Amino acid sequence: MSKISTKPSIPATFTPPLVVPLEDGEQMLVDEFIRRWEALPVEWQKAHKRIELIEGVVRMSPPNSGGFHAEPHFNFFGFLTPYA
Repeated sequence: MSKISTKPSIPATFTPPLVVPLEDGEQMLVDEFIRRWEALPVEWQKAHKRIELIEGVVRMSPPNSGGFHAEPHFNFFGFLTPYA
């Protein structure tokens, strides 16, 4: 048999992040952009080097997957080669 606890649970306190990471398409002023960029961790900055503020809109390049994007096609063609 299980027991049901009637003690009230204490919720964990919410601590917001010191700075919110930049997102593609956000609109902001130059001062806000620079403040948020400089407040981000160095690791995040290294991973997202190509971020620009163009006419007040944050623009980011797509993340580099580090892989060969056509690899599944070559695997499939290699599979079909003996049957050709």
